[in-house]
Amino acid sequence: MATLEDLRDTFDKFCAFGSTRSLSSSNSTLAASTSSLSLASMDGTRFAKFARDSGLVDGRKITATDIDLVFNKVKSKSSR
Repeated sequence: MATLEDLRDTFDKFCAFGSTRSLSSSNSTLAASTSSLSLASMDGTRFAKFARDSGLVDGRKITATDIDLVFNKVKSKSSR
């Protein structure tokens, strides 16, 4: 089973995918990785890719539309 650090590392990699800004290198402690929480952000396209690549979207119970609805429900109104 994946640890919280593994999940954070994967999240940071998907946030940085295609981005010109550089993220800090992988942090080994949770405290160090949570301090960069405000630096990482993810748009709807990257979230959908994250969900597909991690196996969340199966096309039957969870669809791409469900992923889009979840993202739009939790994002702030002023963000992309």
